[in-house]
This record gives sequence, structure tokens and C-alpha cells, in this order.
Amino acid sequence: MRTAMVSVVVATILFVCSTESLADDPKPKSPSEGSLELRLVVKKGVHALDLGGKTSEEFREQVAKAEKVRGVMPTPPVVDLVLEVHNKGSKKVTVYIDGPNTHLTLELKGPGAVSAKVKQSGISTADSADTVTLAPGRSYSIPIMQLKAGTFLEPQYLYWTKPGEYTLSATIQLDDAKYSGDMVAFVKGPKLTCAPVKLKVEEKGKK
Repeated sequence: MRTAMVSVVVATILFVCSTESLADDPKPKSPSEGSLELRLVVKKGVHALDLGGKTSEEFREQVAKAEKVRGVMPTPPVVDLVLEVHNKGSKKVTVYIDGPNTHLTLELKGPGAVSAKVKQSGISTADSADTVTLAPGRSYSIPIMQLKAGTFLEPQYLYWTKPGEYTLSATIQLDDAKYSGDMVAFVKGPKLTCAPVKLKVEEKGKK
């Protein structure tokens, strides 16, 4: 199983671009600095607060305890968001997704925002990446259906524990490919951060 949480967060990846294997283009062009832009698109902006019958304080204590003992985290809130890696340049570029260095981080801010990480035991075996070619003006879209990010070995869980206005931003570390003859090694590539988006959380049952 790959390290990147991109493969953990989403079951289906929606492509609005073309994908190629490394064999099709042995030395594809990596994006130049500033040619990529990260966007977070909100499909549903209002969400119901559901703490499973617990108070805000009780829920926060449950999360803190699970993080401390590496226990089972509560299910993160369901959301309807799309993360887009957009080529704003004038030339076709290649980006590398879901590789050994790919890492998605979410930042939630608001009156009851909680973030926790739980380190998992295991060894990363990822040694390849998905190669995505973006023409000028095209995007690669990743649906985000839960407030969960991080990596397979260190997942990140985010929660809202009170009603109110929240902001959510995302940062994604992409891979890059370095070639030596016929050999390819994946290293850290561009790191992109999007502008925060607004989300509203209401008491469950409120209309």
C-alpha cells in the first residue's frame, strides 16, 4: 500500500487531464517554478455538527486519548470538496502524484477545530508515482470526502466540535523524477498551498 494519503483519502480519482506512463515519455518535463496552482473547491459549504451524542469537551477528550495511545479515532466529518492541481503556465507539464514523497496536509481553523495524528507501525514500500500530464489551463482533480489527510503511516484527522464559521486550507507535497541513464528516482517536487475556503457548521437538525 502506498504511503501517500491521496490514495487513502479518496477511493476514486477524477481526471480532467491526461495520464501517461514513464515508458511513454522517459524524461517528461517537470513543472517550472510558479507554473502550478492549488485550488480547493467547495461543493457543499454547510455541514451538520454530529459528535455522536457527546459534548464538545467529551469529544475533544476522546480524540486526545486516541491520539495518545494510538487508538481508534472517531470518524472524521464527511465533506464534499475537490482539490485541484492547476497548470497556469503556457507549456505542458508533468506532475507526479501518489509517490513516496506525496503528502497532503489540511489545516482547519474555527471555534472548535481539532487536529490529531496517529503514527502507525509499518514500513513504506512506495517506489513509484502516478505520472500526470497537464496541458496549459488544465487541472488534476482529487475529491476529498472526509477531513482526513496525512500519510498512510501517519494519518491526520480533523474535526469541528462546535457550530460556527470555519476555514480550511490544503498543502500538497508532490513528487519529482530525477533520471540517471535508464534509472529514475523520485524526490520531493513542488509544494503547493491553496487559499483557505469557508465552511459553516450548524447544530444537527437545524434548518
